[in-house]
Amino acid sequence: MSFLDERDDRPTRSSPRRPPPTGPSSDRQTLVVRRIVAIVIGALLVILAIFLIRGCLDSREQRSYEEYVQEVSSLLAESDQQSDGLFQLLEGSGGQSEVDVQNNVNGFRVAAEQLVDRARDTERPDDLDAAQESLVEALQFRSDGVSGIASRLPTALADEGSGDAVDQIAAQMQNFLTSDVIYSQRVIPNLEGALRRQDLRGQVGDIPESRFLPDIDWLQPAIVAARVGGTSGNSSQETGAPGLHGTGLDEVTVEPAGEALIEGATTEIPLADEVSFEVTIANQGENEESDVPVGITIGSGRDAIELAGDVDSVAEGETGTATIPLTETPPSGEELELTVTIEPVAGEEMLDNNEGTFTVSFTS
Repeated sequence: MSFLDERDDRPTRSSPRRPPPTGPSSDRQTLVVRRIVAIVIGALLVILAIFLIRGCLDSREQRSYEEYVQEVSSLLAESDQQSDGLFQLLEGSGGQSEVDVQNNVNGFRVAAEQLVDRARDTERPDDLDAAQESLVEALQFRSDGVSGIASRLPTALADEGSGDAVDQIAAQMQNFLTSDVIYSQRVIPNLEGALRRQDLRGQVGDIPESRFLPDIDWLQPAIVAARVGGTSGNSSQETGAPGLHGTGLDEVTVEPAGEALIEGATTEIPLADEVSFEVTIANQGENEESDVPVGITIGSGRDAIELAGDVDSVAEGETGTATIPLTETPPSGEELELTVTIEPVAGEEMLDNNEGTFTVSFTS
């Protein structure tokens, strides 16, 4: 039959499928997908760039704080060295001539002025402006004090007018005390506050401590006269009236308890409303002594408590007492070293018994 000979053009199961139709709809979909992918990649790149930039800025900001703290540490280290050198010089270390002493003090004056200039030029983040202003102020007080001493020291070492010059040198010590207060009460708190606000307190180096005035005894003209008198072999240090001069520590009593301090034993001191120390000294010379300075140091280091008083007068062979109140509250429950020092009187040579060291513990 003829229909058996006709070709069957219908596709079989094994025949390949025709490709999907192409046209405007398919191209639009592909373009949209590509745009979405490009937008996502672009957004990721922008976010990554933001993080990188922010990281760089944070790192740069941290470095600026670190560099400022390092510069402050450098400035204060040099200032503390100037303090050590100046007071060693004033106390007569090295037995230098008056000319050498004056030249060295002038050197300290110039160095102190340079520190002020360096502090003013120190770059810092805006958040450190308060700390920076107080730092410059503290160093300026130190510079003023050194300059004042340098201008008055020649007269203090001369035969005439030394008394007034010594009083003026003692007054300059107030500049050093003021600088120490400004640094501890303004510079350090302002600097620490800025670092905490930036969450950098634990990442930046330690904030340095600094104390220019070694002890508050230097505020007393009598002590300045006794110490500055030994700066030179050619000085006009008073030798006092003819005859033997000398004092010694006799007894230290705590009031109101009335308990005497004993070397080698720990004395407990209740922190009552008004605690004072009665320091009794003995006149072991052949002349009446007057205005004998007495100092007490409780503890050590930056937290040490410095107290001062004097014995108005003590006759030959007699004893005199200085009443020195406790003006600061010491830590309680700790064993602290308490040192009592009697400043030498004019003409005194033997100083072995002018100091006593005791152990005390304050209880609340």
